[in-house]
Amino acid sequence: MEEVLITANSPGEIAGWSYPIIYKLKEKQPDIKISILLLPCSFSSGREKEVAEKMEGVHRVFTVKETLSLIFLGKKHDFNTKSTVLIHLGGDLFYSALLVKRLRIPLWSYEWANKLWDKYFTGYFAKDEKNKKELLRRGISEEKIHIVGDLLVDSTFIKANNSDVKRKENLTISLMPGSRDREARALLPLFGGVADLIKQKYPDAFFYLPVSPFIPDKVFDSLFPLQPDEKVGGSVLTKEGNMVYTDKRTPIQAVRDSLGSMKNSDFIITIPGTTTGEAGILGIPFLSILPLNRPELIPYIGIIGLLEHIPIIGKPLKAKLMMPMSVNKPLLAQPNLRAGREVSPEFMEVVHPENVFEKLLPYLEDGEKRRKISLDLKNIYIHHDGSSDRICEKITE
Repeated sequence: MEEVLITANSPGEIAGWSYPIIYKLKEKQPDIKISILLLPCSFSSGREKEVAEKMEGVHRVFTVKETLSLIFLGKKHDFNTKSTVLIHLGGDLFYSALLVKRLRIPLWSYEWANKLWDKYFTGYFAKDEKNKKELLRRGISEEKIHIVGDLLVDSTFIKANNSDVKRKENLTISLMPGSRDREARALLPLFGGVADLIKQKYPDAFFYLPVSPFIPDKVFDSLFPLQPDEKVGGSVLTKEGNMVYTDKRTPIQAVRDSLGSMKNSDFIITIPGTTTGEAGILGIPFLSILPLNRPELIPYIGIIGLLEHIPIIGKPLKAKLMMPMSVNKPLLAQPNLRAGREVSPEFMEVVHPENVFEKLLPYLEDGEKRRKISLDLKNIYIHHDGSSDRICEKITE
């Protein structure tokens, strides 16, 4: 195997799924070339290329435009098609199918499948039996499906084990508003307001603010001073060095080592996404918040997610279509979805600091409740390590 191509299109797929595959491939074959091909996606932060290029082991990164040119315009390439394989981690499957139709190389997909494009796929990697059943339901033959485990487990443990963050004796809470700067802009003041309320109840409480690699230092610094969104509320935030302060002077330490701070936290306040999976793997209880104050800003799949890009009518229409979710209240956090029940609490409402704090307080007051959640979370992922090894072995056979 000379080169591995990976299609991906969002922070979770770059940092959570691509990372352990790259890590293991380079461990097994140091001279292998690994290229990431970005695809269009409403969940994209817009900084996937910047982050991917900094990942150790990545040979090159194709922008969305370059990938689409390669697929649709026949852009000249230098892949050795006799010794190259493509792994589909994200984006619409038909992009990867069209690419290998032209390149004539093996194509594997992790978690996703569509019968329309099945003839172009060598095989599929499923997270577990539930994922396998879903692939079978989509019309994929059983012999093409290989259960490998959850890539996020390997990614989380590799990063957490390489962390230098030390455990504190104080009640420690990580505030994680998301990997996109617009999420941080909207939610950080809310989280700051919640931190103020926690500090009143627990004066020794310590707060981490893990900053996503998809938010560069310059962008993060430019957020401050940060005023609360009028529809969300919270605290005015200022920044001094690596410390963020609320208007009540509650200190929050900004860090770049997200897995290190998470591993050494007693509780995490976050939004649905990869962070909830990482928290579950580490066994750290979390509150997953999906604010409906501004539903037009919530990333979502399919046509609804793309509506916000339509001038004038797009955002109001998206907001209108998103609001019924508050009635149905589906499970959103990754561990809860896997378990089919609310293992760690979720909060999907129009939010403000007071009702978030009210939802959070029972878990701060009851250490036994947190320990029970921690054990349940770990049990969800207990058999999922080693997935990157199994994938690398299969594609290099």
